Amino acid sequence: KSRIVAMARPPSRVALLVVLVAGLAYAQDMPDMGDGMGDMPPPPVGCGWPKEASACPMWDGLKYVHPETHMPYDISQQDVPCTSQAATCRFTSTLECEPGMKTLAAMDTAPVNQKLYYQLKPGSPTVCGHGNREFSFFAHKGQDTSKVIVVFASGGMCWDAESCGDPMFRSMAIDALQGSELAPAVGSVFTNAMRLTPANLKTGILSPQPLVQDSVTGMWSGNGFADWSVVVIPDCTGDQGVGSRSYTYDAGLPTCITAHHHGGVNTGHAIHWMLQNFMGAQQVLLVGTGPNSDSMANGGHGIAYWSTYIKSKAPNANIRTVIDSSLALVGPGWKDAMMMDTWGTKMTKVPDPAEDEEDLLFPPGSFDMAHDDLSYFYELAAAHFPTLAFMDVSSTDDPVQKKTFMTTGGLDRDCCLDGCDCEGVVLPRGVRGGRLDWTKTRKVAMLRRLRRQQLHYRPWLATGTRRFLLMDATNFHMCPDGSMTCEDGKLHDAVWAFATSRNTVAQDGTLDAVNSAGVAVRSIQFMEDNVCSMCLGGVLDGEAVGDKCQATMGEGENLFSAAAKYKTDWMALWSLNGDETLEVRNAGTTYKFAHEYEVQAGESMEDIVKRFGTTVEDIVHLNFNLITHIQNPARLKAGDKICVVPVFHQTMDRLGNPICPSDRQRFGEVDTMLREEQPPAAAAGMGAGM
Repeated sequence: KSRIVAMARPPSRVALLVVLVAGLAYAQDMPDMGDGMGDMPPPPVGCGWPKEASACPMWDGLKYVHPETHMPYDISQQDVPCTSQAATCRFTSTLECEPGMKTLAAMDTAPVNQKLYYQLKPGSPTVCGHGNREFSFFAHKGQDTSKVIVVFASGGMCWDAESCGDPMFRSMAIDALQGSELAPAVGSVFTNAMRLTPANLKTGILSPQPLVQDSVTGMWSGNGFADWSVVVIPDCTGDQGVGSRSYTYDAGLPTCITAHHHGGVNTGHAIHWMLQNFMGAQQVLLVGTGPNSDSMANGGHGIAYWSTYIKSKAPNANIRTVIDSSLALVGPGWKDAMMMDTWGTKMTKVPDPAEDEEDLLFPPGSFDMAHDDLSYFYELAAAHFPTLAFMDVSSTDDPVQKKTFMTTGGLDRDCCLDGCDCEGVVLPRGVRGGRLDWTKTRKVAMLRRLRRQQLHYRPWLATGTRRFLLMDATNFHMCPDGSMTCEDGKLHDAVWAFATSRNTVAQDGTLDAVNSAGVAVRSIQFMEDNVCSMCLGGVLDGEAVGDKCQATMGEGENLFSAAAKYKTDWMALWSLNGDETLEVRNAGTTYKFAHEYEVQAGESMEDIVKRFGTTVEDIVHLNFNLITHIQNPARLKAGDKICVVPVFHQTMDRLGNPICPSDRQRFGEVDTMLREEQPPAAAAGMGAGM
């Protein structure tokens, strides 16, 4: 069952953080969407729309019509999703549709150098985000059906009444707004792709033109993936394609909107069709991108969450995932917004009818959209399926990614050292910067993915602000420095090498690195070829492995002033660094601000904070946005290295005994208070050298 949940709008709302200050008002049952939260109180009406489902309007190529009468027909947002029937459409001279979804075998193979798309409509319960438009996806039967590209075309993420409902500010299905469509829908940017002449879904990695080299200039153009088959899955629900819940925002207000976050249902139907019709696929390339390079959508990384399910259903296929312009970087407010699971990701089930009780995002407790991040999912996925690998493609200053980061509490600039972008930043003395800095966050995220997933992860990073690089003919052959003339590192070549590489698993179940040359990333040559110069530079212990828990001394700083940044004192910093004097230290030199600690087997964060007399919050804050970053304290595992500032008078040894004498004890004397608290035998054994 799905749920509709309403929340009251606060008097002063900050975008996204509305979820933090609002309370659950009600939940309402709806059919066919998995189990839910049965302890919720009985619901009132959502936004006051009828509780009977209406028929979804059908697009006939010119206008919306009633699916039965074919007369002009339309409906506004709905509390209950509209209903639709399965169909397949194709454009010849006009748009022609027939009942039911065609199989791949029944489709025509596209002529060489052409893309021929069919529109597939699964029918109910799939639906777009306002409940008044039917969902559909698109399939192209290429010359080679053993190789398939699955494109998840991000439509944008939403989390409140404004971003889900307001046509002026909506980020749900944002590309549908490019035409006259106000409702979240599978827009004309997709439906026009069925015609042969527009360039929609026919450029960049989807170009039908084969790869050729100019005999005069030596420049390459075209597409090595030209003969691959294609499945395109639009996103019109604002939930990264993993939601399964209807949620009412601003109940009782004029801005009320019931957002049908059914992306997990929609994407699941498309993935299920793909798996049934490409059962012999040898190579599957999952691509999270946008419909074109002009799109303002974000959230394409949602396709990564489907990689494990697809691998479980196609165990012999080589599965690769490439995320284009969606690094999943968010500010601290994201956790608050996802805390109540407004998208219903915890209820999303896999689409296989035989396994409908299986959760998409691993068993409960394994992954949480609010507390975990994409980096952790990459690790989790590779641990379950060692032959999976992931690639991020992005520009350094993508304006849409940066806007999402700042909307959720991040900042454009927040520091001037250790990987940050200095321009225009002035911080008060004693304040540690970089925790919310866009540039440093991007660098740390990609470096940590490199460091922790060496055989499962590749980055490709270019300077500038360009978006959806895979979907543009020019950008697809671009170098990381923005030019077109590099010998190595062009985007097309990097993606091709990644998509066609293979990992093999050794007999002991570990990844065989010898056979993983196409994926291994910890080489200087790789970094030089595929990442723009210094675009990941400046982060201490970043590209080159070295001492952790270091920082750079700023202008006018010394150990006295720096200590306040880390909730410690000058003596602790002095003892860590061995300086002869406290007052003088050259700006630009590095110093240790904390002890580096390696997590032991069986040790939890609670064990660590108890041992060092500190708190979980302080350790998370201390490591935030460093190479030792802790996204979720519950995910620490043996071998992880973190920074710790002990509170010495509360620190314990491994046996649980305090390492420092009590306040009443003087060194060289037995503490009478401790003697009184010890059993006689233990007290008698306490010597003067405690």
